Amino acid sequence: MSGQTFEYSRRGIRQLTAYIKKHGKGTTVYTTFETLDWGLGCETLYSEHVFKARVVFGAGTVSTWRSKDLVVTRPTATTLVLTFPKAYAEITEFHVGRFSTAAAGLEWIITTDAIATTGIVTLTSVESDVGTATTPADGDKAYITIGVSCDVLLDRFTGSTA
Repeated sequence: MSGQTFEYSRRGIRQLTAYIKKHGKGTTVYTTFETLDWGLGCETLYSEHVFKARVVFGAGTVSTWRSKDLVVTRPTATTLVLTFPKAYAEITEFHVGRFSTAAAGLEWIITTDAIATTGIVTLTSVESDVGTATTPADGDKAYITIGVSCDVLLDRFTGSTA
């Protein structure tokens, strides 16, 4: 496929498919895009998206956040609500790094997972030693990474220990 480029559209996918059919099954395709959604919808194309957010905590429920395509709200002192641009099939990755102004160990856990129905996930901050909901200190920062799958094709990679 040396030198061939295809636009990120339905037409481009048709052109790419025709090229592969013409040149055989051994054709190698290299991609340079980050997300595969292309506006085609979850039912037509496998994709996995990674969202990131930085949240700086203030007193009470005050916080500021920075993210692309992810809306972060703080309804209580110990919870964050992440609203995604649409519903996704499932969460595939979750990690929160943090900068702390206090010495207490704080973790974020997923307490409500409605990613497949409403596209909303709720996180709760808990003290790592005790497991009870704990308010982040004023000035703390959370660096959130959450990956989501656009479809359930991941099921072909799952197994069971039963």
